[in-house]
Amino acid sequence: MTFPELIQTLQMTLKALMMYTDAHPRSQEALDTLATGVSAWLKERPKLYLAASNGKLFLDGAPMENQGIHGNALAKQLTERQISGFILEQGVTQSDLLGMLKILILKPAKLDELGGPVKLLADYQVQHITLGQVQYREIRESDLDGSGAGAEEAPALMANPTQDGGASGQGSQQGEGSQQGQGPAAPERDEDPLPLGSTGFSPSPAGPGSPTAIPEQDWARLTLEEKLRRALEGQAFWDLAPQQRLALLERLLELEHFEDFLELMERQLMRLSSERPEHRQEAAQDLAEVANWMKQPGLPMALQGPLFQGLIAHFAWEPIPAVHRPSAFALERALISLPFHRDFAHVMSLMGEVNGLLALSEDQQPWRVDARNHLMDRLGDIDAVGPLIEQLYRAETEDLITELLPYLEFLGQPVAHRLVERLGYEPDRRNRARLMEAIRALGATSIPALTESLRSPTWFVVRNTLNLLADLGDAGLLPLVTPALVHPDLRVQASAVRAAWKLGAQASVPPLVVALPAAPPETQLEILFGLGHLHATAAAPAILELGRSALDPKVRLKALEVLTLLPEPRSLPALSELLKRKGRIFTSAEPTEIRLAAAKAIRAMDTPEAMQVLKTVLAAEPRNRDRELLLQHLGPLS
Repeated sequence: MTFPELIQTLQMTLKALMMYTDAHPRSQEALDTLATGVSAWLKERPKLYLAASNGKLFLDGAPMENQGIHGNALAKQLTERQISGFILEQGVTQSDLLGMLKILILKPAKLDELGGPVKLLADYQVQHITLGQVQYREIRESDLDGSGAGAEEAPALMANPTQDGGASGQGSQQGEGSQQGQGPAAPERDEDPLPLGSTGFSPSPAGPGSPTAIPEQDWARLTLEEKLRRALEGQAFWDLAPQQRLALLERLLELEHFEDFLELMERQLMRLSSERPEHRQEAAQDLAEVANWMKQPGLPMALQGPLFQGLIAHFAWEPIPAVHRPSAFALERALISLPFHRDFAHVMSLMGEVNGLLALSEDQQPWRVDARNHLMDRLGDIDAVGPLIEQLYRAETEDLITELLPYLEFLGQPVAHRLVERLGYEPDRRNRARLMEAIRALGATSIPALTESLRSPTWFVVRNTLNLLADLGDAGLLPLVTPALVHPDLRVQASAVRAAWKLGAQASVPPLVVALPAAPPETQLEILFGLGHLHATAAAPAILELGRSALDPKVRLKALEVLTLLPEPRSLPALSELLKRKGRIFTSAEPTEIRLAAAKAIRAMDTPEAMQVLKTVLAAEPRNRDRELLLQHLGPLS
């Protein structure tokens, strides 16, 4: 691992700790990687001294060339906290590194409030990391004395004027500033921060109004390489107008100069932690545009990771709503792009991080919770769900089970409404079947959306809704379902009957019995099946009446067949009349299938009275086909 890679690993670990607890698996993995890298460096040297001065990072006294975005970040973190540097000794542990990183996470004011870095190193029981007691700076020609010595000696060591070995973590920086005349100034802070809900900021020095801004006509004449070189100089990136910054980033993305793109984007992300709210807002507005590029042309994963980490961390801590809004909007844009690329698991993971950070937050402002809820709602909006539905139609069964359905369950009610809406006008039967499969997978979450669809003027929407509710609901939905028993479309009536008895069980018997006499024959058959399935003995009189008087032979026969499932002694006289022949000289009888069904219903009662009726009828029955069938189906009569 090279030294720049080691510093990058340190910064990635720092970000992981800012986003998660130190016990989180991602934090532990990052700490383990960092500890491995540091231990490798310390194998060949007793100590590793990381120091910073005037924005420059030093390794064991030598300035780091091409320190890049991660080196800049570490130098800035040390300078802002007025820490000369850290000395890492052989034997350094994960626990030691965690203590050092916790110090770098703290805001400077909070660090001072807790007693400074030396005290915190002791509090964290750090054993193999101490504060540096020597400061470094590069000596330039203007720094040399008349003797001419030192031209070949840069960088040079300068004695630390702190007499207590850096006990406060503050004297070293003040000493350099007072004795050398060039120590870094204390970082600007908002002593009087904007009140919650404020929307106004002081004008930012960046952009076209800045004295150091580059005029557009001059900027346009520069080559890409020259633009990049200038943007990477100190804070020059923020002297550019917003459209210049974004155009440069977009061009780098188009040309796949991803490392340069990442270095500039990291500057935007770092600015989100500025103590000046107008700077944070400016960075958030830039990042909202960068997030828009995730959908088209798309950001590689190496660029997505830092973007999401920075936006999520800022989402969780930003204290000013006016600054939070553009940052939340950037996060929203980035999240919505992921389903377009079938990155469903990533969306769930990122929202889990958002929820985890909010749960750990000490300040549960309602506006931040509302912003989180808005993110979930936007993921369920039609513009985000539309591509998801198209993928739902085309997905293989395995992908449907492992990727799409878990994501739909994660989105919950908003996506349920979208799926039900789409079901209402989807012309393809196969696609409708897929939609219904997805809605079923959402379970009870889909019920509010489905109940609204019962009012649809489209018959197949109501029918499909009833079928779904029958699988997902309970008896509480019975009052919403029973009005469809008299729907103009017979297919809807049939689904309503099935939904009623599946949902309501015995509670559905009264409304089904009420609907039975006047229902069309097709619906009567459905009702009879349902009542038989429920063994609804209370419905026996109404069923018997249908068996006696229904005009449709199929309905009569079905009614009598159902009565074999509902043995009711009070039905015996009426069934006897249906079974026996009438008249003495010229006899008549019901059709054979009706007589046989009535006989089976009587036999099912299994009472002495019922057996006697059957024996009497058989004794009077002439030797004919009906007698043979009755004997065959009734069996021996005791």
